[in-house]
Amino acid sequence: MVLATVVQVVNTAFWLETLLIVVSIILSWLPLIQPWHPVMRVLHTLVDPVLPPFQRVLPPIAGFDFSPLLAILVLRAVSGLLTSLVAGGGVSIQAALLGVVAQLVLAVTLILALLVGLRLALSALRVSRWNPVVRFVDRASDPLVRPFARLFGSGSLMTATAIALAGYVGLYLLASFAFASLQRLVA
Repeated sequence: MVLATVVQVVNTAFWLETLLIVVSIILSWLPLIQPWHPVMRVLHTLVDPVLPPFQRVLPPIAGFDFSPLLAILVLRAVSGLLTSLVAGGGVSIQAALLGVVAQLVLAVTLILALLVGLRLALSALRVSRWNPVVRFVDRASDPLVRPFARLFGSGSLMTATAIALAGYVGLYLLASFAFASLQRLVA
């Protein structure tokens, strides 16, 4: 009974930390909220001690910091393990670790594919290149598209973007299949 209460308190703390990480991410995207604002300072005081270990494990990819996503996935996995232990269910550390890695790889791959897809959609809609959203998407997705342009010798950046999108979607499907097969082996 006491153990179940302790696990519930820990799971609630993990849930609150996850919520604070998400709020911190969203607020960091808003240009009107300055980092020295008192709310942001309190938020950083609560979130920043959790993120550095994950930032060391997962460096930025294409200019994006995915370490908060990794932190959230690990918090969820540990919470699930604790709940499973209290419920008396079998706990497989390998399965839990594989689940976290699978969720992280699939989430990052999906985000990269969505970013390249957004670039393709904005290009197809012929949205002004001077639009701030288009400029941001182009700058963020450029490192993801350029290798495909060089690899296939495509003269058109739109063609390279379409090939890159197909590549990232294919990578996502391949990773999904591979992780599903590995999870069946571990389980």
